[in-house]
Amino acid sequence: MPVSKKTITFFGASTGVGLAALRHCIEQGHTCIVLLRKASKLDAHYPPDRRPSNLIIREGNAHDSAAVTSCLTAPGNRNQLVDAVFTSIGAVPTSGGLSISDPDVCKKGISCLLDGLKTLRSQGIASGDPLIVAISTISHSRYGRDTALVMVPIYKVFVGVAAADKQVMEDRLVASGEKNWVVVRPSHLTDGAKPDRAVRVGIEDIQKGVESREIGYTISREDVGRWCYQNLLGPAEVRKQYMNKALSITW
Repeated sequence: MPVSKKTITFFGASTGVGLAALRHCIEQGHTCIVLLRKASKLDAHYPPDRRPSNLIIREGNAHDSAAVTSCLTAPGNRNQLVDAVFTSIGAVPTSGGLSISDPDVCKKGISCLLDGLKTLRSQGIASGDPLIVAISTISHSRYGRDTALVMVPIYKVFVGVAAADKQVMEDRLVASGEKNWVVVRPSHLTDGAKPDRAVRVGIEDIQKGVESREIGYTISREDVGRWCYQNLLGPAEVRKQYMNKALSITW
């Protein structure tokens, strides 16, 4: 069955999981709006003279409310919100990997996104209920251990600051009143796609508890992006068991 074409906004798609998901969306003909601090960040993948017509790049910061809001309506129809938003913004490690360059990167990003949607609706500019897919991380579930035991000290030491930021991001998304969202918590991210390797999915209701648990060690950035396209961004309707849940995905 052919997949209906969507308009999807990306924040944080110059590398990693976001770039992997973006590639799948572009290949399948979806209209993709990408907010980048520098448009040239995608030149190596989509040179300006060969850029697909369904790729729209806008320059701006994911912490700038005006820039974010400008990416939330469909091209050619400012009265309609985009079909989906994929946010995978993050910060680079500092202090030997013990912290990150901006400990508030995700909480600020989700606040700009949610405020933008609220403003567009409240001012009667645009309507709709886009699917919001937010890339988070394992290691901070409130309902027990969600990573391999041997990895627990590593996450506490090296991912603690980022995980705390991700948890606030998740909480703000849950409390926002948005109707359609999914949080994706990958295990330790590696490079190198392995499309033949099965992806296991654990499901957690952030407010009520674990519905199913899958614990693993690693998964590649490419396979997280592919899984998100195949199961969240591409389908006409997201599986009911995934909607408004946090998903732990791993090999």
